[in-house]
Amino acid sequence: MMGECTIACQSMAGPKGAGIVSWLTRKFPTFVWCALWVFVLPLGAASGGQTVLEPVQVPAVSSRLAAAAPIIAVATAGTRIVGVGVRGHIVYSDNQGLEWTQAQVPVSVDLVSVQFPTPQVGWATGHDGVVLKSIDAGSTWQLVLEGRRAAQLMLDYYAAQPADDPRMQAALAESRRFVKEQGARPFLDVWFSDANEGFIVGAWGLVLHTTDAGATWTPWLHLVDNPGAGHLYAIRSIGSEFWIAGDQGLLLKLDSASGRFISTQPPEGGSLFGVIGTPDFVLAYGLLGRAIVSRDGGKTWDQSSGLGSSSVTGGAVLVDGRVVLVDGGAGLWVSDDNGRNFSAWHIGAARPYTGVVDAGGKTLVLAGLGGVRALSSVTP
Repeated sequence: MMGECTIACQSMAGPKGAGIVSWLTRKFPTFVWCALWVFVLPLGAASGGQTVLEPVQVPAVSSRLAAAAPIIAVATAGTRIVGVGVRGHIVYSDNQGLEWTQAQVPVSVDLVSVQFPTPQVGWATGHDGVVLKSIDAGSTWQLVLEGRRAAQLMLDYYAAQPADDPRMQAALAESRRFVKEQGARPFLDVWFSDANEGFIVGAWGLVLHTTDAGATWTPWLHLVDNPGAGHLYAIRSIGSEFWIAGDQGLLLKLDSASGRFISTQPPEGGSLFGVIGTPDFVLAYGLLGRAIVSRDGGKTWDQSSGLGSSSVTGGAVLVDGRVVLVDGGAGLWVSDDNGRNFSAWHIGAARPYTGVVDAGGKTLVLAGLGGVRALSSVTP
């Protein structure tokens, strides 16, 4: 079994594989991913002549240890904190992370992103093209989209577009590959600017857009300057602008005039796993301690200083304006000058972290391989 795991991980070493490994650095450190690969893949396989249901068809198993299992991303739903993680586990807390309750989830795939545009309505995405929606602040979830249906709707859309448009034909070819893979691609991030309009992005350049709260989805592959179909790891709206971070330093901004995501041409460097900010600045972070910040809407960028060498895997702007980043090497970093300079935040009991959120009341909630953790003081 371990040999099969090694082969699976080694198979990601091609041009696309470099991006997948970069993504795994954020979503799961590589050694953990291999372990998960071993245990998750057999769920969809045949055993003893019997067909076993796939993870997208099996509800998450209830566990009293759900909050201690790997939780990959966290978000606020009003005053509630919601975290998503492996095997479809979603947990929530109404007392700033002191106690956690497991949500009812209809799938058991690994979930890697979560966001609430309103205190009641939330979205989560993950492997196998899964998109989930909650209308009760994360207590229960429903399956809105899965990979096979996403692949087919993309194929149907692009097959109906003009045959003489190179961008449409490139998107059509990518859609056919997605269908051939039976929808087995992850959606890596979700972001809604309000209750109705939002985007989901993912591996091999996946982008879907909705304006009706997820009732229908429109593919946007042809509206993104991503000629190599690189993986798209994160999408955020900062102020009135949408940003996408991705493979090999890809950093895109939605241009209102053209209706396209266009490159902002940041300094050369490794993959970017996330983007955060305020109307005053935008900060993107990623591989090997890389963080860059712009104060003019992406026209110019400066390298942040003071971070370590581990890949930055999550970040947040606190209520008091400070910027906090976490990394896969158990680092926690804070900046009080809008991301220009960072200093280490020593909190003890360090473990690899993948997400962070301001829980209010001078409390942070950290997500990572050891589950969720509440940090009761936000003073370094």
